Amino acid sequence: MKLRSGHPYWLARDRLPRALPPLESDADCEALVIGGGVTGALCAHMLVEVGFDCILIDKRDFLAPSTAGGSTPASTALLLYELDTPLTELTERIGEEDAARCFLLGLEAINELERLAALIPGGCDFARRKSLYIASKEADAALLEREHRARTRLGFRVDHLSRRDMAGQTSIRAPAALLTHDAAEVNPYRLAHGLLLGAQSRGLRIFEGTRAEQYERAAGETRIVTATGHTIRARHVVFATGYEAHEQLQKYVGRLISTYACVTQPLRDTPGWPEHWLVWETAHPYLYIRSTPDGRAMIGGEDEPISDASQRDALIPRKSAALLARFADLFPDIRAEPGMSWAGFFAQTEDSLPFIGPAPAEQFPGALLALGYGANGITFSVIAARIIRDLITGSANNDARLFRLDRD
Repeated sequence: MKLRSGHPYWLARDRLPRALPPLESDADCEALVIGGGVTGALCAHMLVEVGFDCILIDKRDFLAPSTAGGSTPASTALLLYELDTPLTELTERIGEEDAARCFLLGLEAINELERLAALIPGGCDFARRKSLYIASKEADAALLEREHRARTRLGFRVDHLSRRDMAGQTSIRAPAALLTHDAAEVNPYRLAHGLLLGAQSRGLRIFEGTRAEQYERAAGETRIVTATGHTIRARHVVFATGYEAHEQLQKYVGRLISTYACVTQPLRDTPGWPEHWLVWETAHPYLYIRSTPDGRAMIGGEDEPISDASQRDALIPRKSAALLARFADLFPDIRAEPGMSWAGFFAQTEDSLPFIGPAPAEQFPGALLALGYGANGITFSVIAARIIRDLITGSANNDARLFRLDRD
């Protein structure tokens, strides 16, 4: 599956010069992670951190600057604890206690990412930001009032802004907004790269260009045969294959959506955009905006229910122009010139929650899934890595039930 196209900003900026060999002999390990993006990197990191002998494979040359993986370099990497489904709506779906826990887990994930970022030599451009969630139309103002009450009751740091409040702080004109104090942004490519190489220094074995072709489970052990005929034997297998799980799993795991993003040329100044807040909106599909370390605006959205890569890619020029026009509407005093643009897939689930836990037993017995589906893929990836670690080590984790594949 062609997960992304165009010219993702992170690859153009970093192009980290590292490549690793494919698997060239049989191997044994305690835990095998399949997938070398952010989710796989986090899973491998946490398993190695607790002392597991771990192998990670990916069919792509995901650390090589020429290819650099699948979806991870295309991520705009806004780190939000919120879901696409508001807290009030999620409460109606799954109950107040579980909905609150999902939001709190997102906040914990941002804090964990800050800790992990500090471990990466040279950093990964992690930065704390406030997040502005704007009402796209008058009718959404009441939704934000209810959402504000629900979040403050749980102790989240969030302010409700009226139209007048907005006019006093930003050039954005909207009926209302929520200003969240606990959000962040990161460079997803450097994050994944740093976690993998850090885990490698502690014993993780990484093999690029290694495709898993056969899966067999017997007597508490899984046997994976690669495309080149080599065998990996592991007690535990984790699928962190992201949106390509649609090709691997027979069970419905959400629908693929095409999304678009672009960056501007470096901005000379940013009037009306205080402290480079993250910006997103109540409309569906919604626009989202962040800054980059070298002073650009990164703009994403214009989603389409397209699962064909060629159809998706044909829309990049038009979608990029639409994103830039929307940015100009929100920030009319910022002079923004177009830079790079790209497109990719994400997977949308009915409740906006990821799939984490045991894979379908009839297809991959004994395997675990770490699929950070939804708009908050990186924070979901942290949640997935924690749950996977606990399931493998046998530690109690009550959160696993919230994200299981067979949930209602």
